[in-house]
Amino acid sequence: MEDWNSSTWIAVLALVVSALSLAAAVWASYVGHQSLSHARKTYDEQLSISFARERAQLLQLITQNQAILEKTRIKIGALKANFEAAPPPAQTLLHSYTNLFTEYLPRIEGSIRQCAALWHEVSEWDERRGIHALVHHQARYRALMEDDLTAHDQGLIMVGIVEEKLAQATAYVSGATR
Repeated sequence: MEDWNSSTWIAVLALVVSALSLAAAVWASYVGHQSLSHARKTYDEQLSISFARERAQLLQLITQNQAILEKTRIKIGALKANFEAAPPPAQTLLHSYTNLFTEYLPRIEGSIRQCAALWHEVSEWDERRGIHALVHHQARYRALMEDDLTAHDQGLIMVGIVEEKLAQATAYVSGATR
């Protein structure tokens, strides 16, 4: 060590600084990798939460739609029972309105079954397949639900008309038989 002159000391100092720089670079690389891993994990969690939220909203819409259609089916079913309990001459007078029971009611029941199938399909989606399926099908499902709501509104109008006509026909037949 007696032969160490200033250039040797500078070389040793440069070597130490280089080693510290290498250590700092390795540490920075490690921290950067950890940050990237954390960012990816956070992104995946946010994506998962977003998917779960969207799926839950769609499931809720399907459930609400199914409940509305069930109410329509019940109203039409109750009207059908009243119609069948009405006197035969009143039923004959209202024969042109029976398509509410023979055509419209089965369509409502089909829509209810479709809602149940959609609910099960959407509930089984997982994130791997479901994100793309959810985005792709969400607009189509919402359009189907809008069609069902229109059918519900039309059904209520038809039920109101048939109830009124049934009351009039029953009153007419009751008055005509006396």
